[in-house]
Amino acid sequence: MSRSSMKARACVWSVCAVLTAALPASPASAQTPLAQVLPTLLRDGLRLAPGLGGTHADDFIPSVDSFSTDARRAEIFNEFVSEQVRTFPITTSSGGFLFSFDPVLGTFARTTRSFGPSYTERPLTSGRGTLSVGVSRQRLVFDRISGVPLDSNEVRLYFTHRDLFAGALSPERSDLLEATVRLNVRSNTLLTMLTYGITDRLDVGVIVPFVETTLEAQVDKRILRLGTAGNPTIHSFDGRGGDTKSDSGGGTRSGIGDIRVTGKYNAIRRPSMALAAAWDVRLPTGDADNLLGGGSVFTRVSAIVSAGSRSFSPHTGITATLVPSRGLERGFHEQGAELTYSGGFDWSLLPRVTVNADLLMRSSFGDLGFQDDVRPEDTSYRYVTTAAGPTQTTTLRGFIWTDAGPAAMHAAIGAKMAAWRTVLVIGSVVVPLTDTRLHNKPALSFGLEYTF
Repeated sequence: MSRSSMKARACVWSVCAVLTAALPASPASAQTPLAQVLPTLLRDGLRLAPGLGGTHADDFIPSVDSFSTDARRAEIFNEFVSEQVRTFPITTSSGGFLFSFDPVLGTFARTTRSFGPSYTERPLTSGRGTLSVGVSRQRLVFDRISGVPLDSNEVRLYFTHRDLFAGALSPERSDLLEATVRLNVRSNTLLTMLTYGITDRLDVGVIVPFVETTLEAQVDKRILRLGTAGNPTIHSFDGRGGDTKSDSGGGTRSGIGDIRVTGKYNAIRRPSMALAAAWDVRLPTGDADNLLGGGSVFTRVSAIVSAGSRSFSPHTGITATLVPSRGLERGFHEQGAELTYSGGFDWSLLPRVTVNADLLMRSSFGDLGFQDDVRPEDTSYRYVTTAAGPTQTTTLRGFIWTDAGPAAMHAAIGAKMAAWRTVLVIGSVVVPLTDTRLHNKPALSFGLEYTF
């Protein structure tokens, strides 16, 4: 290896070390794990004062054993928050400079002038003996869930009396508990990526993420006395008729995320068309309980095709995320199965500048064969004020659980510039196109890549 190559390699690793040091590791803490903050606040946090006879403390705590709608809704709400944080798309590990051996010239030549896309794989491989080392940092801030701002007073869940269906409707069973949730959810991810060309058609690589995740939640609770207005001590937070209470939890955690081992095989390479199969195995090296990892081994398998010329290349692909089938035993904060469809282009506007754009559509499905969703919707609740009185109805707008959720769509736009020899400066942004699920503000990513 030449002296210049050794210096370049040392420079890249120095940058990686400096950026990694900029993300401090979380201190050891006995606090509630981030993946359990919402379940704790929306389950045990709903406990009341004992009330008359000392039997009312758990009246609004969802019964997990019965798999009630209230329990399922709270768990799915947490699943949306935690899973979207840990599975947000990351930048591609494909190298920008691709080479192949030219037998006519007797040397290696660049396969394409374009440096490729930013968030999707391209079917072309790096070339035998080519090593690409990259580092990038992505900042991600979430601001809405199913179209509702996370910091508003509009994210509401309603919990019915746990014995509502145990007998006839009564004033005691007519009360509701309203939980208004406010969230601060964000993450910073530092990716270190290495890709090596085993042959002209086979690449292998590794992606090592360092993740810093913040989840802070506040839950404002209110007892809606639809049936017990005349006797407020039956349901209260203090035993004296208090009908409101606020609790909060969460914090920031950081550490190594899930390491990915990647591979790509270029099956067809022609001047105007290329086809490849890619895969990556995600290892559970990150702390799933603190939203730093997925909690289990899972594999992504992709098919990618591109067309066009050396300077302009439209491409498309489909990726299946496969997870071990665990049925109802799968944790609600663990990664689920998913299909991702992508399509876009990369265009070398100038010899040293490439712009790219992609459309990403993610559609998840669980072990039960459907895609869970939560969304705000008007719901009618029946109540009576006296045991012998007429049944009345009130309509409240809160988040409900449904099994027919839409797919999430994002647009990824980026640019790559050759700053010096085979050093690339990379910048990109991911913008949400739908309000489904957990919605992010434009996510910016910046990085460096060196190929030798």
